[in-house]
Amino acid sequence: MGLSLLTIALWLTHSSFIKEISSCNITLAAKTNLVDLGSSVFLTCQVCPSTTFTNFYHNNSKIAEYKLGQISVQSLSLYTLTYDAEAEKFNLTLKNYTHSSDGNYSCSIPFTTNISSLTLEHSVPVTFVTLTPATPTISVLQDVATSVIKCISSEGRPTPAITWYLDKNTPSDDTNDVNITATSSSETTGDVTTSTLTITATVEDQGSSIYCKASNGYGHIISNVRLNINVLVFPSRPIILHKSVIIGENISVILNRTVSLECNSSGNPRPNISWLLSTGYVINNTFIELKWEKRVNTDMITCTATSALQPTFGTTLTRSNTTDLWITILYSPSPPTCSIGDKLITANTIRAIKNEPMNMNCTSKSNPPPTSYLWTLPGGIKQDGQQLTIQRVLLEGPYTLDVNNVMNSTLLPQVITGHANIIFTLDILFPVAVHSIENKTVLKNQALSVTCLYTLGNPPETTFTWIHVNTSRVVGRQQSLALPNIQTTDEGFYKCRVNNTMTPTGCCALPAYDETIFYVDVQYAVDITRFYASGFEHSQIITVNENETVILYCDSEGDPLPSMLLINNTRGENDLLSGKYYNTISAYIPHARCEYDIGIYQCRANNTHNKVQQVHRDLLPLCHRHLKFGRKLTVV
Repeated sequence: MGLSLLTIALWLTHSSFIKEISSCNITLAAKTNLVDLGSSVFLTCQVCPSTTFTNFYHNNSKIAEYKLGQISVQSLSLYTLTYDAEAEKFNLTLKNYTHSSDGNYSCSIPFTTNISSLTLEHSVPVTFVTLTPATPTISVLQDVATSVIKCISSEGRPTPAITWYLDKNTPSDDTNDVNITATSSSETTGDVTTSTLTITATVEDQGSSIYCKASNGYGHIISNVRLNINVLVFPSRPIILHKSVIIGENISVILNRTVSLECNSSGNPRPNISWLLSTGYVINNTFIELKWEKRVNTDMITCTATSALQPTFGTTLTRSNTTDLWITILYSPSPPTCSIGDKLITANTIRAIKNEPMNMNCTSKSNPPPTSYLWTLPGGIKQDGQQLTIQRVLLEGPYTLDVNNVMNSTLLPQVITGHANIIFTLDILFPVAVHSIENKTVLKNQALSVTCLYTLGNPPETTFTWIHVNTSRVVGRQQSLALPNIQTTDEGFYKCRVNNTMTPTGCCALPAYDETIFYVDVQYAVDITRFYASGFEHSQIITVNENETVILYCDSEGDPLPSMLLINNTRGENDLLSGKYYNTISAYIPHARCEYDIGIYQCRANNTHNKVQQVHRDLLPLCHRHLKFGRKLTVV
């Protein structure tokens, strides 16, 4: 098909300018690419100098053109086109923008690649924003980041922007709300903006609420709900109080006095309080009353605060916090415990030996330890110290020991004086005392009875021992000694020994005794055992030569010593040759004479227990030189 002459002419005219504009770019521009529905939009197309042809397209459909100074528009109800030759630009107006107006717009030089385009879309105001999770309150852990809170906008163009706010418990006043958008992140899909808030809540955020605002240039849309924040807080370290006063971690209490204690811990949810006693017993209560009844110096109890933290998103966490309370238990002195040596005293009566020293040591347990030990002795005498010292045991008592300490309690009453005492009496031990026994005189073959008198000792249990000292022979073990048929061999010293056994406290048994010595004199009537002359021991008649010397002997036995006489009975009983108190007497007859010394000689002996006993001997001095023996014995 052949071209018309006009077309060819136009083509030749237009082509003559191609070289001029090939180095010039045209530009299509709009004030905004988003257009409100019903509004007009102004597009400008900046062209090159001496432009004679320009086409305008909407979504590849021509809507207007410029040819050699002539403008044509496809629909004057939708578009207008003007050309500003001085500015070298076209002004395209889109009237009453509708949804169908969206799309690609371009201006171009025909038969060239010089083209400029842009896209217009109608604007969509955001109409709502949804806050999730859809719950009135969200529970989160303190100081733990959480990223589960989201705000999702409605579709909007321009792209909706979401802003986050924290309302500090003033829902009716937004002026003090805190913008927390900095901790959020957003993404847009299909003109819908989703913003995720990362929040690390603190205790100060408890009770606050979170909300968001969405905007794309058409005002602000506030989220449909507000999300209240419940900050889950681990239990704080418990504090312990007494009568609403914090007492710290160490207290001093008095034994057997009731103490009320309170344990508090902060946290969300409110922690459960329990007490662990040293016995292992658990008390589930904030308030407790305790009384320490054992005399131990220290104890420890533990207050535990426990919470189960259940975040809205996550697993339940159980957390505990504890405080140990150390208790110093104050108690007054215990009844003193006393000992003598290493022997513990178990009674209040102490056995002690008279006139002997005694030392007793006492101790008492208390917390704090005793400050004083004070003894009060008979007569009001005072003695300080744990040890009682008695130089000589003389008085039974009483002996009183007072022990004191001072207790400083944390709780009222704060200062208390503790006291304990013990009273002792002495059971004074002393040995038995024997009375003296006079010497005894008893006749042979008679009975002897002697009683050993004594003064009781302490203890009064007494034993007796009678000893014949001369032979060391024990002759009796009763208080009275009885010898029924006494003999001379029984004569001598006798000892009465009386024993009692003293067992002082803290010592072993100590035998004690007293004794007395007396003499038993066994007496008997005199008995002349021999009467003889020297050389004539076995003769009754003594015959000697004249002028010979004769010695006469007379032996006797008797107690007491007899009175003995040797007399010449021929010359008369008063002719005393010899006499004295002794068991043997002798007479010396020098140069015996017939006329003078011849005769009957008599030995006489007696004592208090018999009459005179006489023994005769005949003495015949011879006047011749021979011996004559004879014997004659007369006993009177």
